Amino acid sequence: MKAFFDTNILVYLFDTGAPAKQRRARELLTQHTLAGETLLSTQVLQEFYVAVTRKLATPLDLDTAYQAVRELAVMPAV
Repeated sequence: MKAFFDTNILVYLFDTGAPAKQRRARELLTQHTLAGETLLSTQVLQEFYVAVTRKLATPLDLDTAYQAVRELAVMPAV
């Protein structure tokens, strides 16, 4: 079974203001990635970049956000 990850889950990976959500997002992504079940979309990656650089209480710098998108982009996309 495949697991589609939406923007919110990816943003939680970097949201230090919500440690419980951050921990759970990491658990889910790790679990499904190891099982080969993870799916993303290019739209989610675009939304993620905007959210982590503009909407977090402590936004990521542009280079860190870009690197995160590059790492996430290796996952299967639909």
